[in-house]
Amino acid sequence: MVEIGADGSGAAAGWGRYVVAVVALLQERGRPDAGIDAVLSSTVPIGSGLSSSAALTVSLALAMCSTASFELDPLELA
Repeated sequence: MVEIGADGSGAAAGWGRYVVAVVALLQERGRPDAGIDAVLSSTVPIGSGLSSSAALTVSLALAMCSTASFELDPLELA
């Protein structure tokens, strides 16, 4: 479980650090504070060649942007 502030404040360990980093980077780019309760589930197969950390960060960024009605250029989002 990862619990941080809507502005990215707080600390996390392990994979939760990716969550903190995404929220902080979106904050720097002007995303308004908006909280989200989410459950992470993945069907990315191990060894499929897709980075699980990239899948996590991009999907989280999309969800966080959608929640705050905030848009970023897809290249910047990636």
